Amino acid sequence: MQRVLLFEYSVYAIQTIFLYILHTYIIPESWRISSIFVLTLYEVNYWVIVALHMYMDRHPERWWGKYKIPTKETIKDTQMLPLVIFNHVVLIIVFYTLYSPHFDRGFRIESIPFWRMLVEVAGYYVMYEIMFYYGHRILHWPSVYQRFHKLHHLTKGSVAISGYYMHPVDYCIESAIPFFAGLFFLNGHMVSTLVWICLASANSPHSHGGYQFPFMPLPDNHYIHHKVFNKNYGIGIFDRVHDTQAYLD
Repeated sequence: MQRVLLFEYSVYAIQTIFLYILHTYIIPESWRISSIFVLTLYEVNYWVIVALHMYMDRHPERWWGKYKIPTKETIKDTQMLPLVIFNHVVLIIVFYTLYSPHFDRGFRIESIPFWRMLVEVAGYYVMYEIMFYYGHRILHWPSVYQRFHKLHHLTKGSVAISGYYMHPVDYCIESAIPFFAGLFFLNGHMVSTLVWICLASANSPHSHGGYQFPFMPLPDNHYIHHKVFNKNYGIGIFDRVHDTQAYLD
């Protein structure tokens, strides 16, 4: 009984704190301001993580070096940078502009309970996984692969910035379209979108970064994909459904 009461009080406390932060610091005057704030956070979060990985890669003698997967990248991260900037900055602005007539979807600003936010974030994940997995499978069709996806597989998937080193069409199929489609079809709250963006923007540099830190999800899944090509197309669910899941020995 005491444990049940403790759990209920804990949930109530989390909900109270969440709503206070929501109404005091997060909910702005309009969904347009919300969208600008969220997408700015997306860019900042991504580039901070990439910069941190680039610093770590240049100092493998430090403590984090022992967690790095021993693979030598074939393309320097500085060579990848111009294309990644185009994909992750220019194309995001293009998609942001195209999506602007629908900014009332995915950036709701009314009050929302904590549990609803968690459900919406989970929904974003499932939606993204569906579109990412099947889009990625299409990109591995021989004719499509040669034209749009081969560039990405020239990398070993062992440096953070290589996650978006890809043909712009590839970027649209694997990243931009799944992201904005999730906002449109699921119409989540702005806070749900914000939480999802923090997770999503960290996924690409982490899954391509090659660091097997014990306190974080391992990047093995996508590292294997860059080695064998026909396994681990997604980020969890559908590789198990379609028996394309493989593990690092």
